[in-house]
Amino acid sequence: MKESHFNTEIRKSFEHLGGYAYKIPDMPHGAIKGMRFNPDKPCDIMVGWRGIYFGIEGKIIKKLGAFGDQIRESQIKGLDAMVASGNSAFVFLNVRINGDEGGKRVNQLVIFDWVLWGPKFKQGTIKKADLIEVIESQGIKGQGGLFDLRGFLNGVLHHHLDVLGCWCGASSVGVDYGCKREGAKTAQNRI
Repeated sequence: MKESHFNTEIRKSFEHLGGYAYKIPDMPHGAIKGMRFNPDKPCDIMVGWRGIYFGIEGKIIKKLGAFGDQIRESQIKGLDAMVASGNSAFVFLNVRINGDEGGKRVNQLVIFDWVLWGPKFKQGTIKKADLIEVIESQGIKGQGGLFDLRGFLNGVLHHHLDVLGCWCGASSVGVDYGCKREGAKTAQNRI
C-alpha cells in the first residue's frame, strides 16, 4: 500500500462518520521554475468533526520494525506548531501484519497522540518490541478500506471538552452538571 492510498482510507473513514477530512496536497518538487523554496505543510490531513479540528500525519511501514525516523524535521515542526496553538495532532501509522486468517496480511492502524509521543519521536525511534505492544493494545484493523474510528473520535471529543473546561460529568443521558458551554451536556449523546 502506498501512503497516498492510506491517506485516502483515513479521509474516507472520517467522512463515513460524518467528519470533514481534507488531504493537504504535496508541493510538486521542482515543478515551478524559479521557485526558491517549497512551503512546508503542517500535516497530511486536516480533520473537522463536530466543531473540533485536528491534524494527522499519515505514515506506513511495510515491514514491522522500529518506527520514528520516517518523520521529517519539517513534519515535526508542523505537528509541534499545531499543538502549541491549542489544537491536537496525531500520527496515524499503517502497519501490515500477518492476520489470524491463515496468515493473510491485514492493515493495522496505530494512532499516536503527538502530545504524548512527539517527545519520544524526537529522541529517536520506537523499538520494534514497543511498537508490537502498542499494536496489540491499541491497533485498529482495517476492513473494506475503512477504519472504525468511533473510539478515537470519542476520546478526542472528551479531551477537547476537558480542555475547554466543559466536561463537567455530563452523563450519557444528557444530565447537566453545571457545564457552562451550550450543547456540551449532550455532546456525549451524539457519538
